[in-house]
Amino acid sequence: MAAQEARRASALLPDSVALRAMAARAWLAAGQPDEAQEDLKQAIARNPEDSETRSLLAEIALKEGKPSAAAEHLQHALQRGATPLLRFQMAVAQTGLGNLETVQTELREAGTPKDEVELRGRYEFAIPLLDGWAKTESGNLVSLFQRALVRRTDPAVAEQVVRNKKQLDAFVVLAQALPVPAQHQSSHDRRLVALRLMVQCVGDLAAYLGAGNEDLISEGRISLGEAI
Repeated sequence: MAAQEARRASALLPDSVALRAMAARAWLAAGQPDEAQEDLKQAIARNPEDSETRSLLAEIALKEGKPSAAAEHLQHALQRGATPLLRFQMAVAQTGLGNLETVQTELREAGTPKDEVELRGRYEFAIPLLDGWAKTESGNLVSLFQRALVRRTDPAVAEQVVRNKKQLDAFVVLAQALPVPAQHQSSHDRRLVALRLMVQCVGDLAAYLGAGNEDLISEGRISLGEAI
């Protein structure tokens, strides 16, 4: 049904930016982001400053694992006028980039959802991205523990630990700030515990780099295993 709506929208007024955005939303609902991007490319060519088009392009970029590209689209949109949606999307994009201070700022600017629909929309938009990033980060941490054991004094390892800590702190800030639908509260509480365990394991890893005590590595790996 959503795909049929998208085809009708695309065919009706091919020169309309609004129709292209409408069609793109329908393509996204149908699970066809490539088709959505085609409509959005045509829309952005006609009006590079259209906020809705930029917002949709940012959504696609985030789902493709490109938070930097998403942030660029959102910056264009925000220059035309800030809205809670754009601010929240920017907070999510900056979470993917590990920019903790910017995440905090954008979440404050986004404010609280005005109703249940907006609450659910924010949650359902952010959580799949956050879970995917956390899964990737857990794999990175497994590799980082191995590198640390072999190259404890390597400055590159220490720098990576700092980057991982900032990234995980951003995850926790977003997860804590998200308004949670009642039916998801229990699973979200477990998610927060897992993220905090990941932060703890990075702290253990940083302490190991300084002290060389391999017990810290063991403790960190236990925390990471529990988080995963």
